[in-house]
Amino acid sequence: MNKPQPGEIPQALDEEYAERVKTFSSDCSSGSSIACHQLAEYTSVVLSDFSTSFALYLKSCYAENDEGSNNQGLVNMGVGKGYPPSCFNLGRQYLAGRGVEQSDKEAFKALVRSCEYGKHSGACQFLGKMLSSPEPSQKDMYDVNRGLKAFRLACVEGGDTVSCGLAGAVLMNDNSEVKLRGEERRGVAEDMFKRGCEGGYARCCFNLAVMYNKCGDKEGFEKYSEITKDMVRRGEGAGVGTDNVRKVG
Repeated sequence: MNKPQPGEIPQALDEEYAERVKTFSSDCSSGSSIACHQLAEYTSVVLSDFSTSFALYLKSCYAENDEGSNNQGLVNMGVGKGYPPSCFNLGRQYLAGRGVEQSDKEAFKALVRSCEYGKHSGACQFLGKMLSSPEPSQKDMYDVNRGLKAFRLACVEGGDTVSCGLAGAVLMNDNSEVKLRGEERRGVAEDMFKRGCEGGYARCCFNLAVMYNKCGDKEGFEKYSEITKDMVRRGEGAGVGTDNVRKVG
């Protein structure tokens, strides 16, 4: 079977989904940013047409500032409106150079819209990484406190356990640029790790055990050491090697 062209529907698709794709296309043309997003996902995943998906994500992210009934789900992005998931995927395409020339600067702008205005947890994790530990090409974006804020937003409001761990790690390193100090800093790190651990991310449980061990909290150390070991035994120890667990235990 020949590869379908943009706008065509693969023969292998069932009739119901084919009709949905036609509806996405029609609604997108009529101004629905959510439909544009759905059509972009189709063109990206099914057709591997990244140039078209880029254009659709761009349209959906930087939507016109109207209150039309076709644009439910858009949020105020500070300037105009936009659909946060589209801004996230747009940022990812800029980062990877898929369907568009690679640009950290444009990716950053799209991720800011998705995270700081749209509170999209995936975008906040990407943005936090760019801000707190940038590549040389991203040095102008470095702002560890803004990055920490992005991680915390993804953790607390989005339930993103990896971001919980990243926020805790930023707080527990020796970076003097982090504004939080002393017990407040330790308390926020503890909260981030606990949220991640309770969400099933073993790395956060492990880091809690390390934290309590360093400060002499035997009860806390034993509790989270056992939780970590149990998760590893169940095959749920992503990010934690058995050698590390032995060192803590």
